[in-house]
Amino acid sequence: MEGTVAAQDEFSRSGWALNRKDLKLIQTIGKGEFGDVMVGDYRGTKVAVKCIKHDATAQAFLAEASVMTQLRHTNLVQLLGVIVEERGSLCIVTEYMAKGSLVDYLRSRGRTVLGGECLLKFSLDVCEAMEYLEANNFVHRDLAARNVLVSDDNIAKVSDFGLTKEASSTQDTAKLPVKWTSPEALREKRFSTKSDVWSYGVLLWEIYSFGRVPYPRIPLKEVVPRVEKGYKMDAPDGCPAAVYDLMKQCWTLDPAGRPSFRLLREKLQHIRAKELYLPRRVFDFTCVNQGAAEIYFCTKRCGASRTRSVLSARSLHVLEHTHTERADASASRPKNMPPSQLMLPPQLASIQGRVRRQPNLHFRHGCLPCPASDKPFLLFISEKHSGTRGVELSG
Repeated sequence: MEGTVAAQDEFSRSGWALNRKDLKLIQTIGKGEFGDVMVGDYRGTKVAVKCIKHDATAQAFLAEASVMTQLRHTNLVQLLGVIVEERGSLCIVTEYMAKGSLVDYLRSRGRTVLGGECLLKFSLDVCEAMEYLEANNFVHRDLAARNVLVSDDNIAKVSDFGLTKEASSTQDTAKLPVKWTSPEALREKRFSTKSDVWSYGVLLWEIYSFGRVPYPRIPLKEVVPRVEKGYKMDAPDGCPAAVYDLMKQCWTLDPAGRPSFRLLREKLQHIRAKELYLPRRVFDFTCVNQGAAEIYFCTKRCGASRTRSVLSARSLHVLEHTHTERADASASRPKNMPPSQLMLPPQLASIQGRVRRQPNLHFRHGCLPCPASDKPFLLFISEKHSGTRGVELSG
């Protein structure tokens, strides 16, 4: 394995070589293109480790590692290093993504847990990663929800760079995922950023269908002929019309007619801002119960009238809370409520917000997401049975 010896020298010179003695393999969590994917511990840090399956794939394995050394973005799974041993074993060590693949995450939670803002955030996360690849002249060639991973803090990151190449070397005969691959890539085996855009449209469909397999009820052998005749999948149930319009733009048969990832990102950001706009209201917050999948909050008081809606815990970041014991306290009320996950864009700051006291549970301080200004701010309200909407709150 002369190639692996040379690779070891190259990774060592570039600072990407890791010491095998510092890595402890814990357990297998999946199967990758080249072999097992394992959870490991590297100097006290939890990591994911991809190990080679057999010598025949060594060069492809090293090619993936080489690509990853050139890429660094918040929404790309980050390479930590490579282990190349003299006896021939190879390992790629990356950051650990606690919530697994996006497709499994979507399927296991579904629309009862994941609101529209969450789906839009995942869509933007992937789009920003692909915009970065586009700007750096890389073509992924295997973009799909199965190749996107979700971190513990709900950031979606593109992974699996086994087929990724520079745009100047995009002709290949590798086995291709038919339902995600553009017609010209299937027909001519030529890939470009525009073929990635096609795949992104399919990935959007996966996100908004909560992980369904694309082209349902159509036999695999019929997919390509129907697509080449102009067939486009219907919008998933509940998918915003503006998002479905982006899917259809991605599925333009002429590659030149497809949008760039930069344009897609701008349009998604516009959709996000538009979805958030609703008339101004004033709310107080109180904890009402713990749902099966998440803790819900009740919003009361809308001007002079009273309303009831359900606030997802993902939208209210609790800094400090206390529990008040009472004889009639419900057993379902939690004594320790973990901070919820903030789902708003990172450029939004936080301030302390007003809260109301419940007999059983109250908060001394709450933190509401808001822009860094004295203007009314936005907070996501998740209706228990009717998805997600935005409201404008008064500070």
